[in-house]
Amino acid sequence: MSQYARFIRPGYHIVQSTSSRGSVRITAAKGDLSKVIIVASNSDTEPIVQTFNLQNSSVNSFTPYTTTSVKNCVKGTIVSVQNGSFTVTLEPSSIITFISN
Repeated sequence: MSQYARFIRPGYHIVQSTSSRGSVRITAAKGDLSKVIIVASNSDTEPIVQTFNLQNSSVNSFTPYTTTSVKNCVKGTIVSVQNGSFTVTLEPSSIITFISN
């Protein structure tokens, strides 16, 4: 829950987001100045390679923050967006928040 409360701030609007995998849940929100937040959770016990396709967005990169049983909102390496999409590996039993840069 802290991933949502920490990064999705009052005034942000939830936007449509879907996943084709049952073990992956995605919530996306837009804020002021085209700020985009994506929260993805992987309830599987295995890592999952996930591609995110952005529509109507000019985001160039995201900074991920990961929480697992051994990580507490750990900042990761910047992920570049190419042609409106990016692909990452979601760690097992994790929640990752991607913050647009």
